[in-house]
Amino acid sequence: MRALTDTLQSHLDQLANGGPSAAELARVKASARVALLSALTSNSSMAGLLSTYHAVTGSWKGVLEELDYVETMRAAEVAEIVQRVFRPENRFIGKAIPL
Repeated sequence: MRALTDTLQSHLDQLANGGPSAAELARVKASARVALLSALTSNSSMAGLLSTYHAVTGSWKGVLEELDYVETMRAAEVAEIVQRVFRPENRFIGKAIPL
């Protein structure tokens, strides 16, 4: 368990210090775009997505704004968010105990 924790922390530290590589950021942007657009392919998934955005952001238009936001995301912004969110004092470690 300790090795997993150390490995995860190492990756988070790398991300916080340098941000994602250009290839990683491009892959995540493309994946987010595909996931969002694929959710708009059926009436039921579109209704769920729009209602979720309306409940969370106050407007269904957040769906459209998210695409723009994802496209303008920079590696430095990702690094800043990682530094702010993934701090040791925010950490929670759970353990699975077999029955």
